[in-house]
Amino acid sequence: MRYISVISFQKIIAWFLICLLSFETTFYVPFSISSAKALELGDHEDIVSLLVEEDIFKKISGDIDTYARRIQNKLPHTRTVILTYARDAHPYLIASTNERLYFSGLPGHNSQKTQKLVGTILIGHVPIPVVHKENQSFLSLYPYTDFDEPHFFWNWKTSQYEYVSQAKNNPQPDIWHSVIDPNTGDIDTDVKKIRDFFARVYEYDDKKGRYENLGADPQVLYMDSINESRSASK
Repeated sequence: MRYISVISFQKIIAWFLICLLSFETTFYVPFSISSAKALELGDHEDIVSLLVEEDIFKKISGDIDTYARRIQNKLPHTRTVILTYARDAHPYLIASTNERLYFSGLPGHNSQKTQKLVGTILIGHVPIPVVHKENQSFLSLYPYTDFDEPHFFWNWKTSQYEYVSQAKNNPQPDIWHSVIDPNTGDIDTDVKKIRDFFARVYEYDDKKGRYENLGADPQVLYMDSINESRSASK
């Protein structure tokens, strides 16, 4: 697992973003934790990035570290990387970081082993891009998850993400994503709710607490959506 602290984006400095894409020279890597034995096997590693609100990470870095280790333990041949962002970080910077991890892996990794980003998790109030399509604007995680023939490109002239039609018949993001953001408006309340979420995850893993009897008495949910829709329309 590796920690990366990201320098805040400064508005008006477009060339600075270009420099950030070099990754190795601009991103600060305080230290890395020794690889788990499982990661030493095989010639490929998957990467899961944790995009964390900077102020949240300062308060519960240990909790997030534990959660990142849990992901590494649950997913075979997977390395996690934690990246922290200020609330006013520019989405293009975040998207470019994930794109770099998708195509090139972590900086300084073993060249004999391939790496590729397969998933990303947003924790806290991480900026979400605004995209533009057919004269409409809306929030979307596509720039953080769609890299191979992406459907939204950053337009330097208009300073916005704009839709570009691709040849894909069924466009899907290239990586999976998850969002853990209570967004209560109070950081201490957000911290408490995120910790509560982590606790429930560990309870589920250990089959304790509310999940103690999970699977002991299997239940089946039967749903006949066709007949239900017919009866509802009568």
